Amino acid sequence: MMKMFQRLHEKQGMTIVLVTHQMDDVADYADHVLVMDEGHLIKEGTPREIFQNEQWLENHQLGLPKTAAMARDLTKQGFRFDPLPLTTDELADQLAKQIGGGAHD
Repeated sequence: MMKMFQRLHEKQGMTIVLVTHQMDDVADYADHVLVMDEGHLIKEGTPREIFQNEQWLENHQLGLPKTAAMARDLTKQGFRFDPLPLTTDELADQLAKQIGGGAHD
């Protein structure tokens, strides 16, 4: 279903409003994010802006997308990410650069 929304947005220029708790969908598909708490807007920005502060996310019962969490865990193994990858393509590109491979296609 998310791919269908993406195609409608890209091909027909439709604005899609998605209400979700799925942080992976937010990272993969959103251009702009509004974070609500009890009906009040508490933060807005791009997915990169929203996911940059893990402590803030935790304080508001939100998590990182799985890819970003994996990248965070990989930093404990010596990998460095700048910026923190939010999508699998971003993670693959940054890992390829660090281990000597080419960019992900």
